Amino acid sequence: MSIFDHYILRKFYRLVKNYTEDLLRHKEEDVEDKVDKIDSRTSRTKLLRREWGKVMKDIRDWNASRIKKEVKEIVKRAQGHRNEEAQVREDLDDFLTLARYKYLEEINPAVDVESVGIGPSNLETFLSYYLEKLMQDDMVTSRMFLNSSVTDRRAVIRSCMTDAIEDSIPTSIHRAILSKKSRRKNKEVVAEEVEDEPAKEVPTSMAPPSKAFSRLKEEKSESRKEGKEEKKPKKRRIKEVEVEVDDDGGDDDGGDDDGEPSQMDVLQRRLAALEDRERKMREGKFDATGKDEDFELNTNLSSFM
Repeated sequence: MSIFDHYILRKFYRLVKNYTEDLLRHKEEDVEDKVDKIDSRTSRTKLLRREWGKVMKDIRDWNASRIKKEVKEIVKRAQGHRNEEAQVREDLDDFLTLARYKYLEEINPAVDVESVGIGPSNLETFLSYYLEKLMQDDMVTSRMFLNSSVTDRRAVIRSCMTDAIEDSIPTSIHRAILSKKSRRKNKEVVAEEVEDEPAKEVPTSMAPPSKAFSRLKEEKSESRKEGKEEKKPKKRRIKEVEVEVDDDGGDDDGGDDDGEPSQMDVLQRRLAALEDRERKMREGKFDATGKDEDFELNTNLSSFM
């Protein structure tokens, strides 16, 4: 689920969507007009690809003045004929702030994001990041964006908007949110290990999560070292299979307590049936009945391993 599915942010998404489609449509028309005026033996497809690449590079290199001009265009789109420009710009900054908070909540819902200082929202910075991501998308570079379905266009725009929201948040905030999330997960892992080993029970509240996590890593590293020192060759389970049919339904290989055959029993019976069928085929005595049993013998036995 995208953060722009929020009922408030849907309006912000539609504004960026309409701006994006109009921008790319005008640029494509300019490219086609320019190619029509070029007198060259080069194919039209190559000319369109070459000129479109120049347009994308130009948009990625837009300076601050051009970005401010585009932001004014977006504000004018949202303004209509009833609202003041200053009020509309403030509303758009609020939309952007809400989107940034929603993004942080998606990373770690347990964190009070409103208490985190993410800095003021800057619509120019967001638009710059957004256009950079958009001009690198495969559907845009191949000039297939406007010809694609509504679902595909929505996916591209939301993905680029989310990436722009992420880039607009300082890296230190990302690390703080993620570190809180990882410490909580590490604490849960340590609690599970303590429950498995009651003899070494240590209250998790008495030790910081970072120390507990380091202790867990040391224990795992020691166990790996012991495993390397032993160097016992691992036996493949397929080597342990003996092609025998257990007529009395024995449970020597660890079958279920309720009498149902284990996977090993099923595997042994299928191997025996397969060998019996191959023997009959070699002797010319096999007669296919067309029943389900003949098809079950063709089952990939590796799925039981």
